[in-house]
Amino acid sequence: MYVPDREQDLRWIRRAINLASLCPLAAGTYSVGAVILDGSGTALTAGNSELERLA
Repeated sequence: MYVPDREQDLRWIRRAINLASLCPLAAGTYSVGAVILDGSGTALTAGNSELERLA
């Protein structure tokens, strides 16, 4: 089982915060970033709550 140390935790938290900061500001929305890790600590996916713009 993967047991992260503090520096690894901070690295992934900073990545999620950075992803959240890429979301455009819009009334009534939240900026969310996330990184999903597998059991060995490898990132499986990452993303944010950026809304698709409708034409």
